[in-house]
Parts: sequence; structure tokens; C-alpha cells
Amino acid sequence: TCSHKCIHTPAGPTCYCQPGYSLGADKTSCGDVDECKEFGSCSQGCENTVGSFICSCMEGYVMQNNSCLAVRGEPLLFFSTKSEVRGLKVNSMEYFPVATNLPYVIGIGFDSVGGRVYWTDVEAGKETLVSAGLDGSGMVSLVTNGLDMPEDLVVDEINRNIYFTDSVRKHLAVCSLTGDACSVLVSDIEQPRAVAIHHNKRLVLYTDWGSKPAIAMVAMDGSNKKDLVSDGLVWPNGLAVDEILDRVYWSDAKKDTIESIHMDG
Repeated sequence: TCSHKCIHTPAGPTCYCQPGYSLGADKTSCGDVDECKEFGSCSQGCENTVGSFICSCMEGYVMQNNSCLAVRGEPLLFFSTKSEVRGLKVNSMEYFPVATNLPYVIGIGFDSVGGRVYWTDVEAGKETLVSAGLDGSGMVSLVTNGLDMPEDLVVDEINRNIYFTDSVRKHLAVCSLTGDACSVLVSDIEQPRAVAIHHNKRLVLYTDWGSKPAIAMVAMDGSNKKDLVSDGLVWPNGLAVDEILDRVYWSDAKKDTIESIHMDG
């Protein structure tokens, strides 16, 4: 006897369950599915109920089309086209230029506190960390020495520092936002690429797409290095942190995938 529903099949009667339930090992009983354990069920908060689930948003966010959106401000996306730094207002889909006619831009970061955009320029022999206002005004070269191939960068808005990778010098380094004090945090990284910050946990994460690909994390002073992900990677190039859900996202340029994992592994 089926606990929910039964259907006649060529193999005989078969039990099946209503949405929100799964068929038990006895092939007759139906048990509740905990949708909150399934990645992506909710944008932020999730409460499992019998046969269903309820999504919720944290303070400062509002539910819209099953997603939690920030109440204040419009999300901004910054990207480079090698010779330009551009921005996109995500809600209105309005593009705007930040800087144009640049030699060779790779990594981009944003300081929402200071309202400035930062990027790495890898013109041969003139490698630089640069910043400018949202409208491109006040462009400043922050770091011009000690760089060979600065790749990605991220701004620590709280401590007013900028972290970046250098694939030729094979290290992860940090400089003050004024560019007058720099230090190497992690050396001997085979192929460093992307870098991101988890402010609440005071961690810096970076990718290494060398012979032993990994997504590693260290304290903001460079101590306590450990691998968060070391299996199933080929060319981990992009990296982002969701501090609300404690998740890390990365893109793999060889596999053409975007993947995610919880900060606890």
C-alpha cells in the first residue's frame, strides 16, 4: 500500500510521492525532503516545513522574485576589456566608462567606502596598481615598483589595504591604499591568479592554477595558510566570496564551470 499515490506501470504498481517528499527505501512510504539542505533552494535564510520550505531574507535585504536584494543602493559590477575599465548598474543595466585607452588591464577591485575603482595594469616594463574615481577622475598610480605581473586584486575596505597576486613573482602581497607600505604575505605560489576577502572571518583567499591547483586561504597577516579546495580543480581563475551565506564561488577556465563550496569545506 502506498502512503501517497500509486501508478500502474508495465512493471506493476509503483508508488510515488507528492512534491516535497521522497520515496523511502521500502518503496511505499514517503518522507519529507529537507529542501534547505539543497544548494540554491533559497537566496539566504531557509526554514524546512513538512512537504515544503520557507525562504527569508536577512536584515538589510528584501525578497523580490524569490531572491534577496539589498534595500540600500544599486549593485555595481566592474569589469575590464583589456584597454578599458567599465561599470554596470545592475538594476538599470546602465553601462558607464571609468577609464579608457589603457595599456593592459587585468584585475579590478572596488572601494565602496572611498568610492574608487582599483585595477592592475601589466604594460611591459610599466606594471602598475592604479585607482580612479567612478567617473575616472583623480587617477593615481599607487604602486609602480616591485611588480612583474600583477594579476587580480581586492580592496580591504575596513583596514584600508589592497591585496593582489603577482604570477611572475609567485606571491600574494598587500599594500596600503596609499601605496606607501607593502608586504609579501605568501611566497612560492606556483601560478597565483584570483584573490578575494572574507571580512568577517578576516581571511584572504586566492587561487593557484599550477601543477597542484588549489583555492587557499590565509589570515590577513599571511599566517595559518590552508587549502580550502584541492580536488577537482584545473584552472581556477575567478573567485568571489558570499559573506552572508559563508560560501566561496570560483570559475574554472579549463572546465568552463562556476562552482561553489561552503567556507567549512
